[in-house]
Amino acid sequence: MSLIFKPKIPFGFREEVKEEPTSNEYREPHIKWTRKELDQLVGLRAAGCSYLVCAKYMKRGHSACTSIIVHYDLYGEIAAKRKAFIEGVMNNDGQG
Repeated sequence: MSLIFKPKIPFGFREEVKEEPTSNEYREPHIKWTRKELDQLVGLRAAGCSYLVCAKYMKRGHSACTSIIVHYDLYGEIAAKRKAFIEGVMNNDGQG
């Protein structure tokens, strides 16, 4: 019995290890958010739409919608718009 390692994979199957591409090589171009798009996203979130639904309407990824809300800290705007919407419904008193 020997302690020397003998590979069982034939030498012809071995390949050189290739370096993995850097993340910048395959990245899509960055599309900036306009103020109009941010307002639309805030409106959709205030209306109760999920991030997936917002992403569909905004034609962006759901993670982009999530991260832009976090980046600009839009939670206060969403809460204010949602509160105004609810007060408008409650003050309507069934008219319309």
